[in-house]
Amino acid sequence: MDDNRLKELLGYGRDFAQGASNSAASNISGPVDGIAWLLRRAGMAIPEAPIGSSEWMMANGLTPRPNNRLAGLLGESAGVAGPAMLLNRSQMLAKGLLDHGK
Repeated sequence: MDDNRLKELLGYGRDFAQGASNSAASNISGPVDGIAWLLRRAGMAIPEAPIGSSEWMMANGLTPRPNNRLAGLLGESAGVAGPAMLLNRSQMLAKGLLDHGK
């Protein structure tokens, strides 16, 4: 495998991981965005990018857009599906760990 192909594959992996990371970050930024929106509607002077919001995360480099959009979208899908699958299997995982300790 030549160096350019390896760099390309590593880039896809990085973009996949960034998509998954962005998905996890939205668990924090989503509620912040929603609360800020509600408070603005109530007449409070909330800045456009409060700390923890999606705009703030993007501006501070926490959620950059992946270079390869497809790899990023696949990572976002894994970032959403992964925790849901773990929650679904958490009882089985806990039982297996407890049984292993005996």
